[in-house]
Amino acid sequence: MKGREFWGEIVITEFNFHEEKFILVRITDISERREKLSMLESMTEELRETNDHKDKFISILAHDLRGPFHPLLNSLELLDSEFDSLSEEEKKNFIKNSFETANNQYHLLESILSWSRASQNNLKAKFEQLRIHEVVVKSIQQVASVSGEKGIIIENKCDQTIEVVADNEMILTVLRNLLTNAIKFSEPGNNVVVSSKIVDGMIITSVADHGQGILQERLDKMFNIASAKSTPGTRKEKGSGLGLLICKELTEKMDGTLSVESEQNRGTTVSFTLPAAKC
Repeated sequence: MKGREFWGEIVITEFNFHEEKFILVRITDISERREKLSMLESMTEELRETNDHKDKFISILAHDLRGPFHPLLNSLELLDSEFDSLSEEEKKNFIKNSFETANNQYHLLESILSWSRASQNNLKAKFEQLRIHEVVVKSIQQVASVSGEKGIIIENKCDQTIEVVADNEMILTVLRNLLTNAIKFSEPGNNVVVSSKIVDGMIITSVADHGQGILQERLDKMFNIASAKSTPGTRKEKGSGLGLLICKELTEKMDGTLSVESEQNRGTTVSFTLPAAKC
């Protein structure tokens, strides 16, 4: 007869019967109860960690949202009260700086909303067959003003025949974020290359730059929401620090994965996989 291991609860009871002492030993199999208890303990710990991360994120978010408003409000107040005494050049500078601050805050809010919706499963992918080369063309057009201003040339080396199964808007958002990051961390005049290949039924699309790269300590915390922090670009460009988090969330929504390879002062390559369309 084969035995088995299980979690048990033992209750020992002594009693007398006909002037004889007896001991009753009752063993109850509590394996299922123990398993449920262990699961609850694990869930409690996960919830505690999630809550800690949420608190840290809110703290970071409050700082990032509140900080830029002080100089913005000061500039607008000065522009309002001293408008007639300011030169045309000073007015233009105040308006330009105010616009840039407001624009940065708008993009930060957009990033937060995109990440929040993706992470809370409020976004559902609408799968269709897409030619990756054509999607890259659209994403390059969407960042043309930013790349043009910095003199960055974006090369589309994706195979024109390769098709993926993905959500059109999601993949555009991923590529737009990756291209924006590549431009941000590249020196003026550098090239950014987008390429694709098929490996084991998956399309691997890569966005590679030759910019300043990412420190290893930053790379290790790249996808930790509690460590979300913007790093200034080569022209001191600001961001939300949520770009890659959003890309990862959206890629996983489309049954893919995202990875980052980087070397300081040598550049960064971000790759994501998506299912290849069946021929």
